[in-house]
Amino acid sequence: RRSRKIAQFLDGFLALTLPVEYISPNVEAELGYKPSELVEGNVTFAWLIHPDDLDSIQAATAIAVAAQRPCMDTKYRLRHANGTYCWMAEFTRIIYAPDGTATKFLGYIQDITERKQTELALQKSKATKQAMLEAIPDLLIRLDRQGTRLDLISGGEVTPYGDIDLQRQQTIYELLPPELVDQRLQLIRQALDTGERQIYEYQIELNGDTHYEEARIVSLNQNEALVMVRDITDRVAAELALRDSQQRFQAIFDQMYQFMGLLTPEGILLEANQAALAFGGFRREDVVGHPFWEAGWWTISPETQAQLRQAIAAARQGEFVRYEVMVQGANQQVITIDFSLRPVFDDQGQVVLLIPEGRDITQRKQMEEELERTKIFLEQTNTVAQVGGWEADLHQGVVHWTPITQDIHEVGADFEPTLEEAINFYPAGVNRQRITTALEQARQTGQPWDEKLQIVTAKGNLRWVRALGQAEFVEGTCVRLYGAFQDIDAQMQSEIRLQELTRSLQRANEELNHIATTDALTQVANRRYFDQVLAQEWARAQRNGTELTLIICDVDYFKPYNDHYGHPAGDLCLQQVAQLLRSNVQRRGDVLARYGGEEFVVLLPQSAIAEAMVVVDRIRRDLAQARLPHEFSAVADRITVSFGIARYAPQAQSLPGELVADADAALYKAKLAGRDRYHISTRDQDGDLDQAPKQS
Repeated sequence: RRSRKIAQFLDGFLALTLPVEYISPNVEAELGYKPSELVEGNVTFAWLIHPDDLDSIQAATAIAVAAQRPCMDTKYRLRHANGTYCWMAEFTRIIYAPDGTATKFLGYIQDITERKQTELALQKSKATKQAMLEAIPDLLIRLDRQGTRLDLISGGEVTPYGDIDLQRQQTIYELLPPELVDQRLQLIRQALDTGERQIYEYQIELNGDTHYEEARIVSLNQNEALVMVRDITDRVAAELALRDSQQRFQAIFDQMYQFMGLLTPEGILLEANQAALAFGGFRREDVVGHPFWEAGWWTISPETQAQLRQAIAAARQGEFVRYEVMVQGANQQVITIDFSLRPVFDDQGQVVLLIPEGRDITQRKQMEEELERTKIFLEQTNTVAQVGGWEADLHQGVVHWTPITQDIHEVGADFEPTLEEAINFYPAGVNRQRITTALEQARQTGQPWDEKLQIVTAKGNLRWVRALGQAEFVEGTCVRLYGAFQDIDAQMQSEIRLQELTRSLQRANEELNHIATTDALTQVANRRYFDQVLAQEWARAQRNGTELTLIICDVDYFKPYNDHYGHPAGDLCLQQVAQLLRSNVQRRGDVLARYGGEEFVVLLPQSAIAEAMVVVDRIRRDLAQARLPHEFSAVADRITVSFGIARYAPQAQSLPGELVADADAALYKAKLAGRDRYHISTRDQDGDLDQAPKQS
């Protein structure tokens, strides 16, 4: 900065309407005027002052003279000979006559143009930074060590607790519920004492609703800290929903074991199901009769075999054992199974058998690990939020980006786009249309925007971003747009992946539920499902005082059929019988299930014996018309079925097994009577009613 004496005025120097009588020679170097142009030209001083400053200078001069002040300080703009204006700081001495009249003014002027420009630039920079802070969605609070609020900025997405009064200082006790105050104060002081950022999450009640928030506390100096509060309610809700889905997924898997077998208490394998044999690539004779731990499933390592032997020893003592272990199958296939050993006791409480069960959880383990990695990555992305700023000068048509915004667009530090160039980073279509609409609405109505969009960076990378902005108006005209810019690509990709994994889990749960309740051969309900429904309907009938009717049917002479036609033909026969049964059990609430072997059951809630007889007659008629050949039956040359029908009105202390026993007894009597017929048992009559079969 330069300070020098520019001019000295006499007789009316600050009497602005009087002509200039004297001015120092260096006015030509500073303002571009020759002294003679100002003095001889009879120029008034008011002619040199900027019109916007003239009234204030006149008022200041009048006040100083009226108060008989010996001097005065003013700042104003003087016109340069080239037509521009320079900022001046002036010190003026006023000389008065004995009667109080101002007779002379001595003025000293200093050029402060550069300082004034610096002050204006600083004010603009502060306004821009303040706008960027206000664009951040977090609640920002500056507090001292005692918890007194010094400043507060809210992005609008976090609801403050209590009433915020910016006209007075408030303490932390007014900004938080009492149960959260001590923890917040402790973390503020810890941040001030250690200089380390403190981050924690908590639950808070706001206007009757439960919210979850994250607070990050940063030390500003030895006595002040900045607290950044973010609402994470949506994220916590998503985590709870995911955890609930995982629990349902686990519950279904816990009921379904893929591999099964039978062991002696000493660990000798007595039986293994087809799924276990197929996985290992074994024949039954390869493994049955040998120690279980010597079978190929467990030869993956000596440690695996030793662990199994310890589990067998514990189960032999009556302990239920369960653990996860890797086993080996055919072609060196390795999977992880949920393995258990369940002891079976005789009437004296002695262990007589061990039941090994295992299910493949390899995919579940991989999905759990992937879900955990995705969850951790999403949480890290949420806490590391890079926010850049931007500003668009609509008069000049240029856009200024902060360094972080430039990094997000993958451009150089000297890149300054036009507004059109900035918009072209959004790919044509929905993204560009949405940002163009947001900009136009802001310019027309002042509507701020907050959009999640995709851009194509200068290097051709497609990236998710969050664009926030608002407009600045002067006298009704939009002159500036500004706001914040955030890279949310990692967060969006994680959310998309999380949604895909959640859908996969839901599909897996549905498939497992179907497998757990359906007979694999006949595709009707299995015995497990029947037992569950019977227990439910039994309890309902007890509550409502209604009756249950049960039909048990058995394919006549099925063993000779299997022996002569072969098991594949026997399986096909059972499938055909099941399909025929299903076509005749169509009332909502009725349940058809395979009870075991060639036995099927039909549960008819709230049905009378007459209705059950109608169902049986239809089945027998359709069987006769189907004429499924059976040359080795002692009843007919086709497949026939015997039926037992029972009706029961459950009492308070009765059990579902009583209905099953009655129906089974009726089936037995139908067989004794010659098969291909049905027999009825009801507890409401004095005896059983035998029904002779209709002629086929």
